[in-house]
Amino acid sequence: MSTSPDISVLLCTHRPDPARLRATLDGLRRQTLPVARWELLVVDNASTPPLELADELAWHPLARVIREEKLGLTHARCAGISAAIASLLVFVDDDNVLDPRYLAAAVELADRRPDIGAFGGEVSPGFETEPAPELRPWLGVLALREVSAPRWAMYPEINDTLPCGAGLVVRAAVARRYLDAVRGDPVRAALDRRGDSLASCGDTDLALTAVDHGLGTGVFPELRLRHLIPARRVQPAYLLALIEDLERSRQVLCHLRGLPATPPPGLVRRLWNALNAWRHREFFHRVHAAVCRGRARAARDIAAVKEGVA
Repeated sequence: MSTSPDISVLLCTHRPDPARLRATLDGLRRQTLPVARWELLVVDNASTPPLELADELAWHPLARVIREEKLGLTHARCAGISAAIASLLVFVDDDNVLDPRYLAAAVELADRRPDIGAFGGEVSPGFETEPAPELRPWLGVLALREVSAPRWAMYPEINDTLPCGAGLVVRAAVARRYLDAVRGDPVRAALDRRGDSLASCGDTDLALTAVDHGLGTGVFPELRLRHLIPARRVQPAYLLALIEDLERSRQVLCHLRGLPATPPPGLVRRLWNALNAWRHREFFHRVHAAVCRGRARAARDIAAVKEGVA
């Protein structure tokens, strides 16, 4: 009698760069967890032409491609959640190269920490070209983070215990609860990437659903991946557009969840911000303007939501 795999890997992609997708699949192929213990679901989100990956996936007996015609990362994730059969899900972007022990470590962590419902780890950069020095203080918006020690929490707050979307691990029960909540809710469905939008809070909403489910969130150093970043994503125009859309989606998410929209930074963060504001004055002002634009757009979105409710 066949048994269900321990983990389902959901690789959501839309018109991927062939080289980066190949690197992502190579990273999955090098996983130490035996392929019989995990399934690989590639969610083709309205790519034109549709992806043909039979040869690239032939090495994995539990690999399949799912087609989601409705454009948007949230719709792709929902399609993957609906199709996954394991009790643990891992979301892998088409520019993520997992450490060979990533899946094995995720299974071990899930067994060791049944109180944690959504978790991730360290995301290091794989830059195609090195970013300019004045841009480095803001590269965290590219989902880069160092994790030197475990951090976790059991309360609904946007803080450093929330995992990034890259390599996000969630329990299937949490993912199904998120699926039920986001279906039929166009505001929540628009919290993440769709077309030209760089909105980036769908993963935060998914991770916070663990708290809704009575579980915690966390980040752990044994989970490591490399984020492949093309040259265009370290250009000022792209980063400013990302900062604006990220601030807009974050404000909307906080409104939907009843969270503080702009939690006050700690002393160290205030000093760090002041130092960067002085060292990179010109770009800092452009970042501030992008944040203000994002908040203004969010205010209009929130007003529209309130009018719809009324």
